[in-house]
Amino acid sequence: MDGVMIASLSSMGATVITNPLDVVKVRMQLRGAAVLGKGETHHHRIGVIPTASQVIRSEGVAALWRGTVVALMRSASYGGLRMGLYHPIKESLSFNNSEPGFGLKVAAGILAGTFAAGACSPLEMLKTRQQSHPDHGHVGGPLGALRRTVAESGVGSLWAGSQPAMVRGGLLTASQCACYEECKSAVETYLPEVQTGWPTHLAAALVTGLISTTVTNPPDVLKSYRYMRPNVSLGACIRELFRHEGPAAMFKGWTASYARVGPHTVLILVFNERIRSALGANEF
Repeated sequence: MDGVMIASLSSMGATVITNPLDVVKVRMQLRGAAVLGKGETHHHRIGVIPTASQVIRSEGVAALWRGTVVALMRSASYGGLRMGLYHPIKESLSFNNSEPGFGLKVAAGILAGTFAAGACSPLEMLKTRQQSHPDHGHVGGPLGALRRTVAESGVGSLWAGSQPAMVRGGLLTASQCACYEECKSAVETYLPEVQTGWPTHLAAALVTGLISTTVTNPPDVLKSYRYMRPNVSLGACIRELFRHEGPAAMFKGWTASYARVGPHTVLILVFNERIRSALGANEF
């Protein structure tokens, strides 16, 4: 349970700082999908800074922190579970208490992330809706949005995007946890001049953030679409994306994703290490 608590605290700290980038990422992913509608076209794309500027001009600076309450709830639960369960699962998969290899670490990350994403899918859906547009999920707060979603689409709609969310959760946790451990070991082995401690943690986390962004962007795009269109099947979403925008649609918002996932990965891992150090626990 200590690992889950530490992971929850580190994830919440990272979320407070990176939520504006998450809002921008969701807007970029959903633009042109007919979920935002109102005159936007399928091929009209703008970058991170123009998207952020557009949000601020039309909705005010506070719009960049839309969904923060739900995002923190999600971080405490999803972030705590996926990273907190990684080590126990990894240890349970190890044979004869031997040092687990990279493949086993990836498997542990996939299992932990998939379970956490499935369990916390309703919070992810509410967060995406609140961040996507000023008309979505703000009257009555998170509970009001939850009641409206259930009334409009049924209880099952709370897990409408759970399939891509679980794929993304598994890939994210595997890439963050397994790659971070491997990168940290590589830095300590091949770059002994790098000071042990936070410099090593920072270097490993920076590389991990790049890897995590790339492998999770496709399911992240599909997750955003499904949460906004719970009555449309995943297959229909994929066909629509490919028909109108081609395979490149799977990497819509990559820059915004890296701008968010990169710092978020660095922050959550460095925070995790600092909290562990303060509590006298082993390194991640």
